[in-house]
Amino acid sequence: MDRGSFQILGVLSGFKIDVFVPGTELDRRQIADRRRVSAVADLEAAFAPPEELIVHKMAFYQEGGPEKHLRDIASIWRSRETRSTAAGSPAGPNGWA
Repeated sequence: MDRGSFQILGVLSGFKIDVFVPGTELDRRQIADRRRVSAVADLEAAFAPPEELIVHKMAFYQEGGPEKHLRDIASIWRSRETRSTAAGSPAGPNGWA
């Protein structure tokens, strides 16, 4: 499966943003399900929900991608559990922040 993508690297912050050009139904669903977050002052950014990232990472891995995708999935899952616990809600599919 061909995917167009590129990365934005923050030289000072060290942040890395992966940008994927939508080409599949899965990509379009991820965009439709995006979550808007106020980043700085009047600046708003849109992010894919964690569950959509996990589905994408699983697809990349299934296509023969590196095991890094499995580590990323575990990290996303742990982050989700931490947020759910901090918010006092049970961990589960509806416990996303």
